[in-house]
Amino acid sequence: MGFFDNLKKRDSSPGKTPEKEEFNELPPAPPGLKKIEAEKPVEMPEYYADTEEEKNVFTDSPVQEDVAESNAEIIKDDRPKISVPDSLPDIDIPVPPDIEEIPFFRNAAVAKPAAELPEFAVKEIKKGPVFVRTDEYSGMLSGIDSMEGVMKEGQETVYLLKNLKKNADTVHEKYLNTLEDIQKKLMYVDHLLFESMK
Repeated sequence: MGFFDNLKKRDSSPGKTPEKEEFNELPPAPPGLKKIEAEKPVEMPEYYADTEEEKNVFTDSPVQEDVAESNAEIIKDDRPKISVPDSLPDIDIPVPPDIEEIPFFRNAAVAKPAAELPEFAVKEIKKGPVFVRTDEYSGMLSGIDSMEGVMKEGQETVYLLKNLKKNADTVHEKYLNTLEDIQKKLMYVDHLLFESMK
């Protein structure tokens, strides 16, 4: 190339500058690309097979023949063809019965009349002073006195039961304390016996 030749010339003669540098002419520009017409349809490239086996893949394929035969067997239909008539026969549609003609069944339990409530005699309250006989009044007083005595006896029995419970609790607590004391003493005796046996 011209550029590298000039470099060689400079290197061969150091200290001298060339009077005129020579450059090779550039090649002419390529012709402009033609514009693609919009109306022209785009053609798809054809498939070019390298070998004969690849050419026969889509033509002499036994798989395609088997698929075609199986499709033909599926399409075959041995069922008898049904001919559809042009007009359908008239069908008699039954008319629903009237609501009035349907019998009405009344529930027997509902039809029974309700039982009448018993009537209670209302006592008339007499207004005015109430007179009580003296013998009945004395009996009432004696009954009230006996009721008061029973209530007092009940209160006394409740008080006695509370005292008994308190006494039982104190006795039980003393019993537990004595048992704990005995247990401690037994443990101390066992400890002394084992220490003496060693």
